[in-house]
Amino acid sequence: MLLEESDRGCVLIGAAALDNAMEDLLRQIFSADPAVLKKSVEPLLEPNGPLGSYSAKAQVLNALGLLTPDIYGDLERIRKIRNRFAHVRDPVSFDDQSVMDVVALLGTAEFFRKEIRRFNIKSQSSHAPSDRVLAEAGLVKFQRGCFAWAVEEIVRVLGRIAERIAKGRQSALQKSGTNDPGLKN
Repeated sequence: MLLEESDRGCVLIGAAALDNAMEDLLRQIFSADPAVLKKSVEPLLEPNGPLGSYSAKAQVLNALGLLTPDIYGDLERIRKIRNRFAHVRDPVSFDDQSVMDVVALLGTAEFFRKEIRRFNIKSQSSHAPSDRVLAEAGLVKFQRGCFAWAVEEIVRVLGRIAERIAKGRQSALQKSGTNDPGLKN
């Protein structure tokens, strides 16, 4: 999906997907009681609320210990890339050196890089090419591929964390025999 977009579209849609995944995870943590949702949770998550921004959501999830340092670091790097694409008037692309430098640091894209290199080695050469060589060869718009892979991997990780929290909540509910709507999902 992200690979079919323009560079700007890929970044903005990818960052929005991460923002949504972080919000979904926060909603798993917060009370599901309708009154609490209306009075406390919704105002927190509104665009102008304390947890309305991408950055605030990432910081809270990190502060709660739900993110590994690598995932949090990649969320921050993706935020930087997103801000560059969203707030610069001039055309920006994955071919810009400043963007390439940040994409090269995305740890969650390492599997993608290894697979592309492995494919390239089998098909063309006897040594592993650098990110720049792969990008210059136009291989899947290499930088965009790394970015998209990182986004999809982080969305998967956040979804797995949310599932574990939901299972833990259900287990706690069953063990306590309570009907407390604050524990329901």
